[in-house]
Amino acid sequence: MAQSDTPNSSRRTRFALRTILAQLTATAVIATALSVGTVAFINSRSTVEQLSGEVFRLQAEYANARVIEYSSSARHTVDLYSTLLQDGVISPDDLKEIGGHCIDVIRANPRLSSAGFGKPNGEAMWVSIDANRQLRVQSFLRDDSGEMMRRSFHVIADDEWQPETEEKSDYDGRQRPWFNAALRSAEHDSVWTAPYLYIPEYVPGVSLTKQVYDAQGTFLGVAFVDFELHFLSRALEAFQADLPGAQALVFDEVGTVLAHTDPTTTSRKNEAGEMAMVRLDNHSEPIVRRLASDLGLPATIDSLDNTRMEHIEFDGERFVVIFHRAKLVGERTRLDWMVAVLVPEAVILAGVREQGWTSAAVGALLFLVFLLSVIVISRRLSDSFYGFFDEMQRLAELDLSEPQRRDTRIREVHALGDNIDHMRTGLRSFERYVSAALVRDLVRSGVEAQPGGKDREVTILFSDVEGFTTISESLEPHQLAVKLSHNLEEASLIVDAHEGTVDKYIGDSVMAFWNAPNKVADHPLQACQAALEIIERIRQSADGPEPLWPIRIGINTTVALVGNLGSVSHLDYTVIGDGVNLASRIEGINKQYGTRILVGESTRQAVAENMLTRPVDRVIVKGQSRPEPIHELIAQRAAASPAQLDLARATTEAFTAYLEQRWEEAEAGYRRCLKYSSEDPLARLFVERCQALRGRDLPSDWDGVYSEPGP
Repeated sequence: MAQSDTPNSSRRTRFALRTILAQLTATAVIATALSVGTVAFINSRSTVEQLSGEVFRLQAEYANARVIEYSSSARHTVDLYSTLLQDGVISPDDLKEIGGHCIDVIRANPRLSSAGFGKPNGEAMWVSIDANRQLRVQSFLRDDSGEMMRRSFHVIADDEWQPETEEKSDYDGRQRPWFNAALRSAEHDSVWTAPYLYIPEYVPGVSLTKQVYDAQGTFLGVAFVDFELHFLSRALEAFQADLPGAQALVFDEVGTVLAHTDPTTTSRKNEAGEMAMVRLDNHSEPIVRRLASDLGLPATIDSLDNTRMEHIEFDGERFVVIFHRAKLVGERTRLDWMVAVLVPEAVILAGVREQGWTSAAVGALLFLVFLLSVIVISRRLSDSFYGFFDEMQRLAELDLSEPQRRDTRIREVHALGDNIDHMRTGLRSFERYVSAALVRDLVRSGVEAQPGGKDREVTILFSDVEGFTTISESLEPHQLAVKLSHNLEEASLIVDAHEGTVDKYIGDSVMAFWNAPNKVADHPLQACQAALEIIERIRQSADGPEPLWPIRIGINTTVALVGNLGSVSHLDYTVIGDGVNLASRIEGINKQYGTRILVGESTRQAVAENMLTRPVDRVIVKGQSRPEPIHELIAQRAAASPAQLDLARATTEAFTAYLEQRWEEAEAGYRRCLKYSSEDPLARLFVERCQALRGRDLPSDWDGVYSEPGP
């Protein structure tokens, strides 16, 4: 009985596994089908939006192309016009000659609204074409008394102008946008004005204008051509007719609307009752105002991407927004405008939703067929895969015992079993070379380096941020890391520029050295120049947006051990020695004397001809027993000011008297230093020392090292 139960129990267990696997597979298929369907719908929606976006971009590019088409001939026209005036072919003082040429220009370029010329004394004339394609001449010339007279003519023929009006005027061409824009062109090239309203139609327009000089370089005046932007609005009107509820507009970098699907919305009266151009934020169309507020226009115009669609919500309706930047490359001042197309999303996706329901019905039918097939296949696969999971788990734990596995007729599953056997055989062979514990660890490899070094004369520089503890307490860790990195980077760049080697960063400190690994003949001088440049860089940054933290620097020249130092497992290319420690101690001593750069005696001797220094003191630093002279690095001798030279000389004389215990003379000398630098902490310190030492009984072998008197 027991023997007959075992197979049945095993059979039921396998059946249960297949059932569970089939259920899991069915669940996975359902989830996959739903996911695929959802993704397909989203992708279809996205594809339709993208395709629609491409269509809308073509519309935007069409508007851009119209701008290019209308303006491409303007530069050639102005250049030719200027050349004729410059070469004397047309006289700037002959109204008929200028007018005749402008008439030819307008007839040859029907896209232009007008062409004209303005003189340095404020006189001007131009030829324009009205809505009926009639040419008219406007001239503003001064009479014999100097008053400006406005005369207008109706052009009947090239050489026949019919007078219309003649009256006094306060017009001054020098105050017009086209004249001022030309004068602002530093290279005397043609330049576009900012858009402004043409009178009396009050439609937006721009002018291309250029300074004109004769062959001798005398300024003759300004030539200009104009064209209105109403053609853009007409192009956008056609776009709106194909898409109900859609709008399109053109605006510039300051948010001024240049064209719109409704041309009448590009200008209106301002608070003063004068006609003015309309901005995005005060446009009569609410959707345009919402576009400006939601996207932060015009402040964010530079961040708008031609390849990305934006979305805005208005009155419960979602709009797709596409931008296209219209740039006329090649102009001295580019017409840098933005075309925006706004289309209701419902218009774009009207067909997508209908297609989605059809796809869902077809997908459901296919899903049922696929599900039945998967259930059958999953039952067959469950027999073959039984035991694989446990076997792989034991292999992961490096249990290399032989498995109990049933054979299968499925080729891929059989190949999987063979690969697992090969893996087990390989691991078993590898286990004979190394232990199983090592097999579980990550094996790291690298190039072995040998420790060692050699003696070489080097100059070492240590720098440290003044008051870093206080600074670090006032900043967040991330801010501290960013600013510290900026300070270290500035110092490191200067060290690199002076052939130094940045050894390491120790918190807020920099350790650098010269003459290793590459030789630097004048390494003490290079180190001192780098130190002065670092201090100057910090001073210059004080008034900038990112001021650098003040630092103190210590420099010493010594013979030190240089090379790969450390243990066999960890090496570091660096320098070590007593002189290196001295440089570090010298840097720390700055705080006692209120100095920025201190150098050791060996460094001072090496740079004495090129660097201005002054004696500071004789000190015994931690770790040493003999006094060490230290000096303040002031400036390069060639660049030192008279006050700096006097300060160095006075300090030297005072310190000499100090060492010889001539206290009154030393005190007087340091007081002279205060005349050259009233805030000199070193001089104030030694004045106090002289006063304290004057009454003390010092030993005969006193070496200048100061110590505080006892109680």
